[in-house]
Amino acid sequence: MFTYQIINESKFTMVLPEGELAYDVCHELKDIVSGHMGPGVHLSFDMEKVSFLDCAGVGFLLQMKRLAEKRNGSFEMRHLHKNVKLVIDRLTLNEFLNVLKDEPFIANESRNINQSMEL
Repeated sequence: MFTYQIINESKFTMVLPEGELAYDVCHELKDIVSGHMGPGVHLSFDMEKVSFLDCAGVGFLLQMKRLAEKRNGSFEMRHLHKNVKLVIDRLTLNEFLNVLKDEPFIANESRNINQSMEL
């Protein structure tokens, strides 16, 4: 089962997916996340609870980065689960996808507007 949470503020959107980020959820998730991305958005994916990432999941992340940048925003990924880190490392996408070293969770300091859904 795949679930996610979105923390959304004016110029900041954090996506917290949980489960397998694979073909069967990517298209619907793309539509949902892109609906939360206004101009100049800082889009952050916390990947700690993503246990599997297939090629569709990688493509989805690349699309989200491209969309954020097209809207004059930025993209980052943090807290990669070891299985996801292995995929990103092997594809040498760390720098391109702006994978951050583990740091304190930014959203703890912000006013949260939460949305949770199950796909």
